[in-house]
Amino acid sequence: MILNQKEDNIKKLYEEVKKIIGESLTNYQYDHLFVDNCSTDNTLKILKEIASINKNVKIIVNSRNFGPIRSFHNGLIEADGD
Repeated sequence: MILNQKEDNIKKLYEEVKKIIGESLTNYQYDHLFVDNCSTDNTLKILKEIASINKNVKIIVNSRNFGPIRSFHNGLIEADGD
């Protein structure tokens, strides 16, 4: 299924990763990190909704679009899980 907006993919991505990691690897501590690169759509709102129901989800909000390399770096710095 192809979705129209990038923000539409957030919940699908979350569910797929949760299924693989969260349900398959029991007794395993993990962080599910999302880095928002100063989105102008509803991505941040959707991420906050997801994080409110799953304590493993963490959101890093960049003050501006730093690009993919810096975003991955910021995510690795903030990770607490295994």
